[in-house]
Amino acid sequence: MARRKLTQEWLREVLDYDPLTGLFTCLVNRRKARKGDLAAKPSATSPYLYVSIGYRRYLAHRLAWFYVHGEWPPELDHRDRNKKNNVITNLRIATRSQNNYNRGRSIKNTSGFKGVTWHARRNKWQAQIKISKGYKYLGVFETPEAAHAAYVEAAKVGHGGFARTE
Repeated sequence: MARRKLTQEWLREVLDYDPLTGLFTCLVNRRKARKGDLAAKPSATSPYLYVSIGYRRYLAHRLAWFYVHGEWPPELDHRDRNKKNNVITNLRIATRSQNNYNRGRSIKNTSGFKGVTWHARRNKWQAQIKISKGYKYLGVFETPEAAHAAYVEAAKVGHGGFARTE
């Protein structure tokens, strides 16, 4: 049996999306969900919410975009980095690089500042930033705060509205 392609019309027949809360609710009884139930469910293996329609799972934030704009986005970014916050104003189209610019500090980070590492040979703090596919070296500094200040300035220029400095 061929799967039915999801259209905006079909989506609006089975689900309601509230752009102010980011929540999907069922408009009709479905397999395990009843009319009025929340449709988006968390996954055990992913930080995102999913919605099942027609035996297929969709990322809730992509469905929200499709519901409102009628087109599938190439890639979306959550402005506040909360992957469960699917309020339409929290979503924006982004490239993969822009989406990565909006990431927080790495869990491996030991300096406490994004873009700052210890340069053992020089006994100083080093700052660097990733722009597109490469790293840009910003120099070495006496303190991690000074290195981070250089990172912040470079992020404002290189990452624009997607700059995340903490």
